[in-house]
Amino acid sequence: DGLHTTSRSTTYTLSFYTNPDIANASNDNDTFSFSAQDANARGIFFKPDGTKIYMTGIGSATVYQYSLSTPWLVSSTSYDNVGFNFLSATNMTSARDLAFKPDGTKMYIVGSSTDSIFEFDLSTAWDVSTTTYNNVNLDVSSENATATGLTFSTDGLKMFMIGSTVPDDVSEYDLSTAWDL
Repeated sequence: DGLHTTSRSTTYTLSFYTNPDIANASNDNDTFSFSAQDANARGIFFKPDGTKIYMTGIGSATVYQYSLSTPWLVSSTSYDNVGFNFLSATNMTSARDLAFKPDGTKMYIVGSSTDSIFEFDLSTAWDVSTTTYNNVNLDVSSENATATGLTFSTDGLKMFMIGSTVPDDVSEYDLSTAWDL
């Protein structure tokens, strides 16, 4: 029915907003500024339950972790004083985007100075202070010289990357093992 996807023995239920007409959208003025950590934020990722936000940018080589006291209410966000600096492990000086495996045990970063996607392991799910680089990366420069964003299929068997240089398109990658670049 399009609402249930099965990956191995785990079933994910997806919810869809029933009125995608943004012509009727309004700004609720619910905001939070990341500028104290990185004035040039480029990528954010919400934990699926809406209780955490992860941000990276081009102003630093760090992924920052935030908590929301009210799920999905951005103004309830506070900085956890937790971050993961990826410079020494990867030689990336900054990042353009990030994504996580749905269980929070893997993180993926789009490098801004390398045009590669980097894969990291988290020994404690959703806690970036427990991140280690597992020496896995995928060079995507042959598809687009300026990778800017990525996402995965819900089963982790496909990765999609977009870039900002010609050909300004989406590249699709098949992963023979789910969530493993």
